[in-house]
Amino acid sequence: MPDFDLFISYRRQDADQVRPLVAALGERGLSVWLDQHANGEFAPITDEIRRGLAQSKALLAWYSEAYPKSGPCQMELTGALLAAHREGDPRRRVIVMNAGSSGGHIEPVTCGTRNTKNSEGRVFPFGGLPELREVLEEQWKRTKAVEQARNAIVARVFHRNGKPIRDLRNSQSACDAARCPTRIPHDFRRTAVRSLVRAGVPERVAMQLTGHKTRSVFDRYDIVNEADLRAGIDKLAASGTGGSGKPETGTKTGTGTPTATIRRIRITR
Repeated sequence: MPDFDLFISYRRQDADQVRPLVAALGERGLSVWLDQHANGEFAPITDEIRRGLAQSKALLAWYSEAYPKSGPCQMELTGALLAAHREGDPRRRVIVMNAGSSGGHIEPVTCGTRNTKNSEGRVFPFGGLPELREVLEEQWKRTKAVEQARNAIVARVFHRNGKPIRDLRNSQSACDAARCPTRIPHDFRRTAVRSLVRAGVPERVAMQLTGHKTRSVFDRYDIVNEADLRAGIDKLAASGTGGSGKPETGTKTGTGTPTATIRRIRITR
């Protein structure tokens, strides 16, 4: 049986903020494992910390803006997540407290296996997209306000007053407000796939970002329109091989001439 209720993972520079939390937990009868020693940025976690993780029911990460920059903290959190996934439900073993002034430092976003259509988790690093970061930070502020008003934890990024969004077919008002009145949710998914491909992102990477497991479904979302066809012809013309000059002969490997004969076929009705 575990000896501790919680293992506190934190940056040493946040110790003054963590101690009141530890005291409050103790007053409520919870036993806490807290490392009092400072570790180097690239130092491995010690045997003492490994024993603390193994002897604790759950890990609580004091996720300040400095937390993701610490190698030991990331190793502690990763170890707890791996153990939690082996048991089947990470929410029972890992608790993250955002100690920052916003949610922008909690990155990348990780989608758990229970929250994806294909039942496979995926990671989406959004830090390089300022507009997306701004949307998520604004939504995080709204979520915090709902949590304070309802005195409850809201586990979802997007919700309706703290409750799960069950049906996206009622999103017409949001589309009207965004001046996209004819859009449906899958339109945005197709746009994301097209944008990734047109930006030159390798298709395997794009599939991992969008969560597509098969190439056939991914291609179904990567719609080719007239503008793509026109761009293809423009590239052909710019290459200098757009129908001018001597036609090519020989096989693909250049070892001879084609032997097939093209015949005219008469179609009778």
